[in-house]
Amino acid sequence: QKTLGQSEDLIKENNIKAYVTSEKAEGKNTTLAELSELVAEGYPERNVSVSALNNFFECPWKWYFRSFLQVPEPQAEALQFGSIVHGTIERLLKNPDDETVEHAIAEEIKKNHIVNPVTVKRFTKDATVATQRFLDSMYETLWERRESEKALSYRDEAMPDLLVTGKIDLLEHDGSDAIRVTDFKTGNQYGPEWLIDQLTKRLKKE
Repeated sequence: QKTLGQSEDLIKENNIKAYVTSEKAEGKNTTLAELSELVAEGYPERNVSVSALNNFFECPWKWYFRSFLQVPEPQAEALQFGSIVHGTIERLLKNPDDETVEHAIAEEIKKNHIVNPVTVKRFTKDATVATQRFLDSMYETLWERRESEKALSYRDEAMPDLLVTGKIDLLEHDGSDAIRVTDFKTGNQYGPEWLIDQLTKRLKKE
């Protein structure tokens, strides 16, 4: 590690103007046709998730940068919290006899690289409440045969280059042909009234 004086000497040995001036980069802007060709070439290598589809319908550019190029970006706090709760519940379902709520939450916070003491304390408190709510309301009624974070994929013959992927938070089997699917939500609770309202709004637009 260089000292301040050594760094200054190094700068002086080179062209000082390079550190305080900028030059216009040479090159040309990519046309829409070239961009379309780039996407067409890389598209078959990309799996399509529901999140990616939502990104596209919300804004094609959002899909291009987030889902296609996968440009790194800070994760929203709500997504971090949801990931922690999901991970905690998954640990408890896989190791019900050896795992505790406190340890599972601590490990998930560490896994998500949460280091701010205030955020760690708040996430620990809120995740404990959310996890305990699941344990009190659902755990005792779970079917014995169950899978958490069940990965799924689907390819339609009409669109062979399109592979749709996703995960089911909790999939239960009763031993016959019946299954039960659970999608965990750590944010707003979407009840039947909310679904009817959203469908009504969409039908009006169409």
